[in-house]
Amino acid sequence: MSYPRLFFLLFVALQPAICHANNLCPWITKATAFGALGTNEDSSSANVSERGPTVCIFSYQAGSVIHELRITVEQDKDPEHAFNKRKAQCGQRGTPLRAIGNEAVMCSADKKIQVEQVFGRVRDNVFSISISTTAKNDPTMPRDTLIEKAELVAEQISGNLF
Repeated sequence: MSYPRLFFLLFVALQPAICHANNLCPWITKATAFGALGTNEDSSSANVSERGPTVCIFSYQAGSVIHELRITVEQDKDPEHAFNKRKAQCGQRGTPLRAIGNEAVMCSADKKIQVEQVFGRVRDNVFSISISTTAKNDPTMPRDTLIEKAELVAEQISGNLF
C-alpha cells in the first residue's frame, strides 16, 4: 500500500476524534444555554458542569448575582407517573405549556431566590428545567424574562428529545 493512500485512510479513520465537539450537555448547546442566562459561553464567569449523565448545570456570575440553568433528563419505564410526580411540585400554581413535548407544565418555585421551573415529558423521557437568579429584583432577569427563557429552553430540550 502506498504512503499517500495509508495517510488518507488514517486521516479518515481519525477524523471523528479530531472533529469531536466538547459539549457536556447533549440536549442543548452551550451557546443556547448561556444565551438564556444573558451571557455568552466565552465569558470568564460562565461555567458548565455535569452532575452525572442526566444533569447539566450552566451558571453565570455578574458581581454578586448568579444566574443558573439546570437541566435534568431521565428515561423512565412509567414516564407519565414520573411526570405527574414532578408536576405535583407545582401544586395548583402549574401552568400547562402547549406544544412542548407530550405534556409540560411551568411554575415558580417557592424559594428565597427567583426560580422558574418546567417539568415535561417526551416519549419515555421526563425532563425538568429550572432557571434562576439570586437577586430578588434582578433588572437583567425579571420574572417575565425568567418565564420566557424557561419556556424557550423547554422547547429546545423537548425538540431534541423527539
